[in-house]
Amino acid sequence: MGETGDTTVKTGNIKVKIGIVLALILIIAAAGAYTFSIDATLPATGMNYPYTTTYDVLFPDGEKIEVAGTTLIALTDGNEVFLKVADENRKMLVGETETITSRRVVAKIFGISIVDTNYRIDAEYRGLVGDLLDFYLIVQTEKQVPQFIINMLMPEEINARPV
Repeated sequence: MGETGDTTVKTGNIKVKIGIVLALILIIAAAGAYTFSIDATLPATGMNYPYTTTYDVLFPDGEKIEVAGTTLIALTDGNEVFLKVADENRKMLVGETETITSRRVVAKIFGISIVDTNYRIDAEYRGLVGDLLDFYLIVQTEKQVPQFIINMLMPEEINARPV
């Protein structure tokens, strides 16, 4: 009879310990999510961009879109696009490439930097796809950046997909 009681006590202790560990993991994950921050609008501190990822994106015509902290509005007239980047107006023809922004991004969790790199985003106008403006966005970075960070900088409205 002593063996059965000991087994029940050991099983109960293991369940309590597992519950405590799971609660601690949940608390740490919640605190990490709460303290996670990205600032993609800092001035660039360098000009070396050895890492490149290209995205095919479809912009809605005439809508204000924010990409990595930079406001863009694109209007088309067939083979050309009028692009407003922040407060600057530009005109691009199909096949032309323009630098959209060059800045620094810092991502932190628990107040500790996990990503700190300069980046540049160039856009190449590719024409219309239906009623959407097709661009290649070329994201160049000083250091390798986890894909989830880049994904957080790309708004859902532009349908960005890597090429």
